[in-house]
Amino acid sequence: MTGISLTIVGKEELRAKFKNARTTMSSRLQLVMQREMTRTADWSREHRLSGNPLHNRTNNLRSSIHGEASATDSEITGIVGSNMIYAPVHEFGAVIRAKNAPFLRFQVNGHWVSVKEVTIPARPFLAPAVDAMRQEIIDRLRDGAIEALK
Repeated sequence: MTGISLTIVGKEELRAKFKNARTTMSSRLQLVMQREMTRTADWSREHRLSGNPLHNRTNNLRSSIHGEASATDSEITGIVGSNMIYAPVHEFGAVIRAKNAPFLRFQVNGHWVSVKEVTIPARPFLAPAVDAMRQEIIDRLRDGAIEALK
């Protein structure tokens, strides 16, 4: 009979390496993801929130941007965001309507204005950062996976 015979020498050591590789891979990729989310938050602060793009008065939005990473057994998630209540309004835009009165009333250049609604245009600062950093994030995660397998 013609055939191929395969004998694995050191199969217990090999099994142990594969078992350990899962933990090593997960922790390595979470570390890489955390670093990349921090870099993405930095990019947003530097390229989208520097100067006076959103009429910055307090620097609160700029300083609130952060990146974080988390991992489960099956996935690693990276998030870049802000905990400021008005961050989504700047990122996605909004329409503010009068609720408890017939009009919204506020001052513009020293003159009182009454309107039924105000449209705030989207001025995204997070999505452009993710778009700009996407390929670098992918490349660094790939490199981190390769490194974890060595």
